[in-house]
Amino acid sequence: SSRLSDKRVYPYYSRISSPSFSQTFAFRDLLLYYEEVQGLGWTDVAIISTTDEYGVNLATNFIETAEDDIDILTYQQFLPGASNINIELEEIKNSGARVILAFLFTGWETLVVEADKKGLVGEQYVWIVPDTIVGIPFTNDSNSDAAKLSRGLIGDFIFVPEPTTNPLGQAFLAQWYSVDPTEYYGAGITPTPFAFLAYDTMTTTALAIADLDSRGMFDGRRIP
Repeated sequence: SSRLSDKRVYPYYSRISSPSFSQTFAFRDLLLYYEEVQGLGWTDVAIISTTDEYGVNLATNFIETAEDDIDILTYQQFLPGASNINIELEEIKNSGARVILAFLFTGWETLVVEADKKGLVGEQYVWIVPDTIVGIPFTNDSNSDAAKLSRGLIGDFIFVPEPTTNPLGQAFLAQWYSVDPTEYYGAGITPTPFAFLAYDTMTTTALAIADLDSRGMFDGRRIP
């Protein structure tokens, strides 16, 4: 949440990676770049988001970031978990936009399948999604309709260094592949990029606590 970046409210809050709304700057630059190298149309976009804080926050930040450089033809919202999004997709189709930004945490499978029914998926359309869609497998079936329709999808993710190039990363992978996946969900298979960020967060936190403790900064009642 972008609210956590407000140091006046959360002065001691720290991040191990950039906040989710920072993706909107990358999306803006991406659209401007493709318009420059491929021609008009890339900056005439439609937005669809879920009505939860994540979706609205990303959509709002993108609209503010776009300013006069991006022409937002329509902005549609739907409830998380909704299966009937015909009206919203029809509005996008009527807008004439060929570039569609979908800001949602989950529900991509439903959205892309329903969009295809409206003729909004194919070589004439570009879909752009946040890291929650490209960083976490939205289906385990690579032959599903959603997986096939998602080929060519554009998304972004924070840079994650190759874990095998450092001892901590090697230790994490060795442990990850050795534990029981029934006890530790997702273990035993190739970890998602989010798994590395979570590991990095916990390792950094542990090192910080150890450093504070070595300085005698814990008084037994609270963390400073």
